[in-house]
Amino acid sequence: MDVRIAYASETGRAEALAWRCRSWLRLRNVTTSDPVPLDALTSESTTTIIFAATAGDGAPPSNGKKFWSTLLRKGAPRLDGKRYALYGLGDARYGAKFNAFARRLDARLAQLGAARLCERSLGDACTVEGAESLLPGFFARLSPALGISESLEASLQGRVGDEAPDRVEDYAPPVTIKMVDEGSTIQAYERRLLAKEGCASIAQATLSTTQRLTDENWWQEVRHVVFSASVTYAPGDVAVLVPRNAPRHVQAVLRALQKNDRTISLQTPVTSSLVNGTVEDVLSTCLDLATPLPQRSLGILALFVVGEDDTSKEQRQKLKELATVQGGPLYRDYVRSERRGVADVLVDFDRCAPSLEALLDACPRLRPRHYSIASCSTDTIELCVARALLETPLGRKVYGLCSSWLCDLREGTLLIGVRRGEFSPIEQDPLVFVGPGTGVAPARAFARSQPRNDMLLFFGCRHESKDRLYADEFAGLSKLEVDVSVSRHTDASQRRYVTKALRARATDVAHWILDRNARFYIAGNAKMAADVALALCDCLAPRCGGSQKAAALLRRLEREGRFATE
Repeated sequence: MDVRIAYASETGRAEALAWRCRSWLRLRNVTTSDPVPLDALTSESTTTIIFAATAGDGAPPSNGKKFWSTLLRKGAPRLDGKRYALYGLGDARYGAKFNAFARRLDARLAQLGAARLCERSLGDACTVEGAESLLPGFFARLSPALGISESLEASLQGRVGDEAPDRVEDYAPPVTIKMVDEGSTIQAYERRLLAKEGCASIAQATLSTTQRLTDENWWQEVRHVVFSASVTYAPGDVAVLVPRNAPRHVQAVLRALQKNDRTISLQTPVTSSLVNGTVEDVLSTCLDLATPLPQRSLGILALFVVGEDDTSKEQRQKLKELATVQGGPLYRDYVRSERRGVADVLVDFDRCAPSLEALLDACPRLRPRHYSIASCSTDTIELCVARALLETPLGRKVYGLCSSWLCDLREGTLLIGVRRGEFSPIEQDPLVFVGPGTGVAPARAFARSQPRNDMLLFFGCRHESKDRLYADEFAGLSKLEVDVSVSRHTDASQRRYVTKALRARATDVAHWILDRNARFYIAGNAKMAADVALALCDCLAPRCGGSQKAAALLRRLEREGRFATE
């Protein structure tokens, strides 16, 4: 039996699980080939394991859209005789849209006659364990469905097949690095990453200005960052860029590498199948030094703990334990809950002296980040960036990698890609926009576009003055009405969220959409967006003849691109 593996992945997580599945199958002597994007899946596949993420507001990822469109076609081919298993990756904060694409894909495959190998799994990225936490249970159900013997499964004790060996002598890193200078390919590497994100154009951009928007005494730093670049884009488009790791993380990892090779420095040239450049290029641009390490990576690091004294033995054993199935709860508490990346782990386990090749194997790749463009121009790209901050259960303050890099940036040149976002061009239509916090960025782009359309903006902030973004600018724009909600107003009677503001103006909102044919766009976090959609349904219900008909109207507007969430 030949089993195919396919993935629909926007951020790379579904693709990573697909490759783990390949290792799992091969360890169990099941014939399989390398995983492919869902769009590349051929009709010859009779048994397929699919890992499907949900992108945006319930949509398929870009490398699954073609396949999905084929399934939805009138007269789509029957799939009788085909078998599949499905693992979904989603985020429960999206409410009813949680794992929406995976659930729809499962239903459509079954509707066309394909048979389920086993019950699907729907992973949740917002849990401490992460969207991959259901993988052991998924494999346990998949094993008998593929005819894998119970005795073989018992002998493997839950191993996947990509775990680190017990001895460093048996370890063969997948990427070979030569310390020679063969020219730099770092910019070509970045261009490939941006192109893979679906960027229609990629431009060289230079930081022009950066200005703090929130009060200096306010707890959160939000900045308006302007890059000069010759690029064409439309309101609603998204900027895509490859961030850089924090210098303190780069230095922490460099110190660990120098324990393995004292001659290594940030300027040391490197040549590999990944990239040609310097050690600094690899550490700053290629590897994600901050994201929580995968469990298998800790087993690789355990191989490079040096020394045989009690401290070294303890650190080696602890890293090995963290990498096992039995060490799952410890891994969850130490890595996942506390958001520890490789830089943090190498500081805690200071006897670990990995080679650069082992580090490339252990570290996730640094992926591009997406920001809604806050401008409408042909010579600048303007972003509204809030420095992300998370406090862990043990009180560690963890700052967002990309947001901190952008907020700290004071000069420099970088590549920026531009791609379409979730919002369609509004043409001549009026627009109702809900954009609290930095969700106001695309609203600013629409408000400044020409010709200027009538626009009703529901903006939300915490304080009446300290984080009310672009207040003076919006006051001077014609055809723009801003309804401001302040959740932590000094006058308690004035406190409200954007959902309350929407309901307070239900008649107006219904008039804009039903009588003026206005579009309705939402930008912000998942929970807020779900709450706003419910509030909008309540606003429309009286004129639509009830909540069910209002919900049906929103689904139709969504299909037409007139109701969208980003």
